[in-house]
Amino acid sequence: MNKILLSAAIAMAAFASNSQAFTGNGTAGIAVIGLSDNVPTVPHPATIQDTGVNLNISSAVFTNSVSGDFASIPSPAGTAVVMNTPETFNPTPPETVGEIASWNFTSSLGDFVATSIIDVSNPATPTVLSIQVDGTFTGAGALAGLVATDSAAIWSFTQTGTSVSGSGTFDEVAPVIPPTSVPEPSGLALMAVGAAVLAFRKKQAA
Repeated sequence: MNKILLSAAIAMAAFASNSQAFTGNGTAGIAVIGLSDNVPTVPHPATIQDTGVNLNISSAVFTNSVSGDFASIPSPAGTAVVMNTPETFNPTPPETVGEIASWNFTSSLGDFVATSIIDVSNPATPTVLSIQVDGTFTGAGALAGLVATDSAAIWSFTQTGTSVSGSGTFDEVAPVIPPTSVPEPSGLALMAVGAAVLAFRKKQAA
């Protein structure tokens, strides 16, 4: 009986030692190797930011630029990231269910299911399209047991002449996009009153 209990204890200890405790916080770079597109060519006045684009990421891999949970496992560099091609981005929201789903990906380390797309491009650089795709990542292989329900894949695509290059970063914790600040009506009224008072004082001083 004691031998049976000892064997069970050893088995449980072995199982515990093989299990991985994940923090739910980690990042991994994504290198886009194969990419084709329908982006307008120069000298077309439109740029990648203001036209709907279809991107076909035929080949992508995780890189060795990792942190957190991705750094706690054997190097994921070179692990294939298989996209649900073609990827579609429409600069006029809302995105359709199909457009969002086009950014899903699978890998031997886990699968990502997109739930929304946010345009985080900088208007000052119209030839660079940056989007944040939020969703859920379910780990597999070395990351089995990891479920990140608020994760994101951040993609950046640069238009250079007639070609487009891209890269990405997967983040287990989706960055928070600050909302655009719009003054409330009461705030606008106070600003108007303040401006009037300032103008009156300047007139008196004159």
